[in-house]
Amino acid sequence: MTNQSIPPIPLKPSTGGRPAYQITPEIEAFIYGRARESCSIRAVALALGVNEDVITDNIDFSRVYKKGRAEYLIELHKGQYNAAMHSSNEMVGLTAKIWLGKQDLG
Repeated sequence: MTNQSIPPIPLKPSTGGRPAYQITPEIEAFIYGRARESCSIRAVALALGVNEDVITDNIDFSRVYKKGRAEYLIELHKGQYNAAMHSSNEMVGLTAKIWLGKQDLG
C-alpha cells in the first residue's frame, strides 16, 4: 500500500437522520487505489474511519470500489494467464494451466 495520506470524508448538509457522506476526488482516488490493491471494503472503511455500510450503501463509493476491484481482478487474471501460457518451466506452466482451468471452467 502506498503512503498516501487518508483524506477525511466531508459531510453533505444534513436535514436530519444519518449524515450523508460526500465523495471528493481525493476520497474517490483513495477508495479506487485501495480496491486496486485488493483491500477489503472493511479495510477501506476502517482506514477512512467509517462503517462498512458507508462504502457498500453509498452508490458513488460502491461504484468506485467495484471498479477498482474489477480492474485488480482483470490484471491478476491476465498475469496468471501469461504465467500459464508463457512459462519457461513446463511443470510450472502445466500446473498454472490446470489451476486456471479449474478457476474458469469449474
